[in-house]
Amino acid sequence: MNSNQKIYSTAALDKIKKSQKLRDIYKLLNDGEEPSIEQLQTLRNRLNVNRSIPSIEFVGECVNAIPALHDLTLREFFDLKDLKNK
Repeated sequence: MNSNQKIYSTAALDKIKKSQKLRDIYKLLNDGEEPSIEQLQTLRNRLNVNRSIPSIEFVGECVNAIPALHDLTLREFFDLKDLKNK
């Protein structure tokens, strides 16, 4: 993973993790199903930038499922503070 990809992935996954409790995120992604300990650990690993490279599909599914993320702009979601004019 290149440095920009890691920066953006870290920002996206942090926003997802901070939006809800892990159990609640799992339930939102899985039609209200209660997760097992193993399923929670798998999700925890998927939301850890050092353990996975999140696909845009996974990030999109999370944003779609978590209402707290619906009104964020891309700039807010990816924590882009200093955009340079090119």
